[in-house]
Amino acid sequence: MEDLLCCDPTLFFEDPKPPTRRRRRGWSPDFHDIVDRNVREFTLETRTGRVSVSLAYRENGTGSTVWDAAIVLAKYVDTLDLRGLRVVELGSGTGLVGLVAAAGGARVLLTDLPECLDFLRANAKGTAAVAELAWGETRDLPPADIVLCADCLLPGATHLFKPLADTIVAFLRSRESCVAILAYEHR
Repeated sequence: MEDLLCCDPTLFFEDPKPPTRRRRRGWSPDFHDIVDRNVREFTLETRTGRVSVSLAYRENGTGSTVWDAAIVLAKYVDTLDLRGLRVVELGSGTGLVGLVAAAGGARVLLTDLPECLDFLRANAKGTAAVAELAWGETRDLPPADIVLCADCLLPGATHLFKPLADTIVAFLRSRESCVAILAYEHR
């Protein structure tokens, strides 16, 4: 694991193929829908009902949009038996993934940067705890059985890779049975 944390993060984005425009899968509203068509809510059907989150890209940036990797991870989380487990979502953004875990019976802590917390609290509607957590923090972390992280790695933000990895590793080392589940779309 230490080798992964020390490698050059730009290696993650080397791709010999020329860039191509990808076809939308239609799982989530795209930038054009949210900004130009005023789409303000995303709802995901789960085993236990519906989980809805507000969207506000123009006001709050990328953390207030539901990205495809978050939908994939939320659908996976919905298949798990999480009753009574402690789940922490890193870089929660809208909170969709963690809120699906909460709907499945987990005790959830949604985390993000201070400027995202009011938006995140509004989406959580009291179904999950919300707290500030900057990546790179490794002390006084709350106990967790599962750490979730969806679409938090972006080209051009490689300086965040190591702090995010350090935080994930700290969670994993703090509890032998803790697992981390990450979803990421290569862009």
